[in-house]
Amino acid sequence: MTPLLLGVLLIVAMPPVWAHSALQSAHPAVDGVVEGPVDTLLLTFGQPVRVLSDDVSLQGPSGVVATGDAVVQADRVTVAVPVTEATPAGQHIVVWRVIGADGHPIEGTHSFTVTGPAPTPAQPAQPAEPGVAGTTPTPTVAPPSTPSTPLAAVPVSPRPSEPAPPLGAAPLATAPADSAPVDTAPADTAPAVVTDPDAAVDAPGADAVVPVAGVVARWLAYVGVMLTGGVLVFAMLVHPHPLEDRGALDRLLVVGAATMAVGSVAQLVVRTVVVSGDGISGMFDVDAMAIVADGGLVPAATIRIAAATLAFAASRTGTWHRLGGPGFAGLTAAIGAVLSFQLTGHTASSEPAALVRVADAVHVGAATVWTGGVASLLVVVAGRRRASRRVDVIAARFASVAAASVVLVGLAGLALTVIALDAPTQLWTTGYGQVLLAKLAVVGVIGAIGAVNHFRVVPRLEGGAGAGAADGALHRLLRVELAAFATAVVLTSALVGLSP
Repeated sequence: MTPLLLGVLLIVAMPPVWAHSALQSAHPAVDGVVEGPVDTLLLTFGQPVRVLSDDVSLQGPSGVVATGDAVVQADRVTVAVPVTEATPAGQHIVVWRVIGADGHPIEGTHSFTVTGPAPTPAQPAQPAEPGVAGTTPTPTVAPPSTPSTPLAAVPVSPRPSEPAPPLGAAPLATAPADSAPVDTAPADTAPAVVTDPDAAVDAPGADAVVPVAGVVARWLAYVGVMLTGGVLVFAMLVHPHPLEDRGALDRLLVVGAATMAVGSVAQLVVRTVVVSGDGISGMFDVDAMAIVADGGLVPAATIRIAAATLAFAASRTGTWHRLGGPGFAGLTAAIGAVLSFQLTGHTASSEPAALVRVADAVHVGAATVWTGGVASLLVVVAGRRRASRRVDVIAARFASVAAASVVLVGLAGLALTVIALDAPTQLWTTGYGQVLLAKLAVVGVIGAIGAVNHFRVVPRLEGGAGAGAADGALHRLLRVELAAFATAVVLTSALVGLSP
């Protein structure tokens, strides 16, 4: 569990960029100036979005401006919100939160200004007309200035994910926390300026538990799929006599299936919490559940849970090590579990779709064979060392499979990186790129360990001379390699939730 804890700490320390789609346009326009009342807010995004009815609010110079339910239009990229209260002259802040095409929340704020008529100047008192008795001059009095409610005093519901910065807008001035409230002119005079627009959204890092829980849930799902699929491939295609190590492989298959099922259920719970924006209590939000059910995670989790069930059932038969019968059913289900990741995350929303899907299938599939194979070889080597049995043939066969997997993982990963990044500088200037570099470094360590096994340890095992020492070296290197794999999967789980 040490790699998982280290990876989680890294993710917590990373600057939050949990956003994927982008606001393309708005009505009223970002930083725009409009005349007269505003009756509808329109937000148009670059990809299809979903929204909860109360996830768009409007703050005016005097506090909250009443709005109706936010609704996604037929084009699936535009959110419309009716404004049910008069919009006074002054600066207004739109605070919005939607769910992107990849299932992650996107938050942001932007402002616009409503203009009103100029104030009527006070008229001087008129003297009484000569010869008219009892006439009293009536002075015209300017309306008193009414102080507005500072935006910092307006209560705002907590949100778990980080707000995106306003699009194309310079940061708005923020009043110091200990300063007195700033009075603004009334609505029928000069436009007011909102003192503290940043108070309309949460401070960064207000709730880091939810994104970390998402990373852990994805890690469990990935590890479960890789163990389940990798063990099946290892037993059917790599191990020449899998029944000799049936006990160890059976247990590893059960662990993989259970981990896959638990991770898939955890993903559904965490996604519902994230969509609701209400913390842990949001797992019971019916509207959030409906949005989650409308996305790709539910079918993906269903596929993985079904695969876990079939793999567990196969492990109880005693014949799953063969390609026919229960073993074939389990392997087919594992392939479905590998492909299920294409229904969510970047793969579900990136273009060109065909290339992304093929590259993702190759990347996850090869990583499954490689990671699950290392875990399988480790438990087999551990058991055979205790029984003083040879491992050279099994290790040699897996070395060839691992070498092919390394090449496929590298090529597919390179393709996905080129698609995801617009410029090489994003590797060190964005959170996504920095996590990707960390993952590449870990994969490099794994590749180096694999090379040592392939070119030094395995030949010593096959040669017979010093086989005992070679067994020990192989066992130690496999443990380090598997720990590195666990760390790489943590970083992969984080990348799914980060934006390039």
